[in-house]
Amino acid sequence: MLDRLAHTLRAHPHRPAVLGCTRAGAPRVHATRGDVADLAEAYAAGLRARGLTAGDTVGVAV
Repeated sequence: MLDRLAHTLRAHPHRPAVLGCTRAGAPRVHATRGDVADLAEAYAAGLRARGLTAGDTVGVAV
């Protein structure tokens, strides 16, 4: 599933992924699909560097 997400994000990296709005209500792009893909890859690399491997459990707080 994550491979499919990464592929979809990379297919159109300049499209918006995270939107907000200005004070006037106009849409504003906070992050593109490419930005999200880059962040996901960086987090994965960081976790691997700390010794996590496939199948390990990771807690995520949002």
